[in-house]
Amino acid sequence: MDYNRLYPVVIPLSDAGPEEILYSVNGKTNAKSVVSLKKTPNVDARPVSYEKYAKAFYFVQQHIRHANSFLLNLPFPATIRTNQDAVPPACGDLTGGSSHHCPG
Repeated sequence: MDYNRLYPVVIPLSDAGPEEILYSVNGKTNAKSVVSLKKTPNVDARPVSYEKYAKAFYFVQQHIRHANSFLLNLPFPATIRTNQDAVPPACGDLTGGSSHHCPG
């Protein structure tokens, strides 16, 4: 990970395999099939409370100030709901189908 953005990596679309990333840009794609969304996306995200995050953030800041760490992540689980169907990861399919196995 290049957090300072000193050594960016640019990969040509022709080298982007569907096992690593799926794309569909201006009619070019590496997916087996692509369809348009049938409904306007709606996302309902429910992160942890501000109070819970602030408490953890303060704790982390204290440790950074004492040089116990210089880089860390502070992740929390969140509930995210959408009206879109799930696509199984790394299947090479952007159809938006709800199947839990790779199309084949």
